[in-house]
Formats: sequence, C-alpha cells, structure tokens
Amino acid sequence: MKGKTVVLDAGHGGSDTGAAWRGRLEKDDTLLLARQTGRQLERLGYFVSYTRPEDQFLPLDRRLEHARAAGGDALVSLHRNSYKPQVARGFAVYVALHPTEGDLRLAQSIYRRVLEALPVMPRGVSSYDYYLCRTAPMPACLVEALFLDHSEDNCLFDSQLPVLASAIAQGIADALAED
Repeated sequence: MKGKTVVLDAGHGGSDTGAAWRGRLEKDDTLLLARQTGRQLERLGYFVSYTRPEDQFLPLDRRLEHARAAGGDALVSLHRNSYKPQVARGFAVYVALHPTEGDLRLAQSIYRRVLEALPVMPRGVSSYDYYLCRTAPMPACLVEALFLDHSEDNCLFDSQLPVLASAIAQGIADALAED
C-alpha cells in the first residue's frame, strides 16, 4: 500500500569505510544505492527516510533509533559484499536468525526482483545474526548488492545501478503491498 515509510540504511559511513578494493569504498557505493533506491520508492508513492543521508559514521543503535522514530514500515540495510578479490560474485539478502513472516516476505521479494532484472549470480536469502535485522521492530533485511572485490560485479553495479535500485525498490513495494 502506498503512503508507507521505508527506512533505507546505507551501510557503513564516515570513518567506517566497509569493504575496500582498488580505491573503491563500500560506504560510497551504499550511499549511491540508497539514494537511487529512495528516488525509485518515492516515484512509487512511498515515504523514504535515510539513516545516513550523507557520508557520516552512525552507530548501529542510532540507525535503529532512526528507523523507530521514522515509523518505518520496512528497514532495508544496503551493503556490498567482499570475500577474496576476484573469487566470489553475486547478490544475496539476509534476514535475522529467527525471521518474521514480514522479514522473509521483504527479503524474498527484493531477491526475486533483482534476479529478474539483472544477470547476477544468485547467492540466496539466508539467515544471519545482523544487529539491525535482529532488533528492528518492523520487517527488516540486509542486502549484499554484489561483491565489491570482483571487477565483473563492479562493472555490473556501475553500469546497471538504476536497474538495481529500481528492482530493490519494486521488491520492497511488492512486500509492503501484501501487508
């Protein structure tokens, strides 16, 4: 349903660069992805709140406080994955170890839309003990949008950023429409 609020969390920020490879920083890519996804959500009629609208460090508990204060109907934390340079590739979404139906619906909707839109290596929807997923009082998931330490994933991220953002936004919209 339109008119709902989506909280987008651009992972890392400020002094916390996240993954880094060949001068590329995860914190920069996540901020770009959050802004593009937010614009797509607004076009679909959703209100968007950003935990960090600029390059700043924000502890996880403050990100959660922001999501609560914004009255978010969903929380999506955006990240880039990394492993060993040039080894792993793909797109994955994570939920809490004990996810709610809403968490699973959100994660699976995003995952499905991205796989339909882009030729990404599928890495699945998995459970992990991420703080924001575990403690959020609304449906929440963490997106690992391709591997920052793989040149082909970076090429796909750079050339298809609007498509990626649109697919994530549409997945969020699909999940919220079912509520």
